[in-house]
Amino acid sequence: GGQSEEIPEGSKSLSFFYTTDILPDSLGMQIYACYYDPNTFEFTKMDTLATFKSIKRGELSSFQLVKDTADPAIVYFIQPLDPVTGNVLENLATPFDPTIASGYFLSFEGGPLGTEKHYINSIEAMAGDNGVFDIASNRLISY
Repeated sequence: GGQSEEIPEGSKSLSFFYTTDILPDSLGMQIYACYYDPNTFEFTKMDTLATFKSIKRGELSSFQLVKDTADPAIVYFIQPLDPVTGNVLENLATPFDPTIASGYFLSFEGGPLGTEKHYINSIEAMAGDNGVFDIASNRLISY
């Protein structure tokens, strides 16, 4: 991932890892920053921060720079993708809809020291009824 000094101010270097067999052998992941009015929580805009084209089960993905702004009006989301077609992964229990803050949140809060610039997040899945599943992403390690 490189040295912390190489990461620009206001950014983090992010990677993913998963082992669950509920998910396909590989998947893509889109990272979004969704902005909401702090008084009304009305959706105002969305930025696509990064696209991971292929994250393979049991392998650490490549690191990508992701803009990170300490702003309570921003909510970070992940959108799992089919790595071949780039389409939204089927059978998701919670579809991504930023206008109503629906989807899977990205755990992207600061590390314990507050100086970490590299983040490795897990991707976890739980199977539900009728072949649908839920996804979560939590920090495994930051440095």
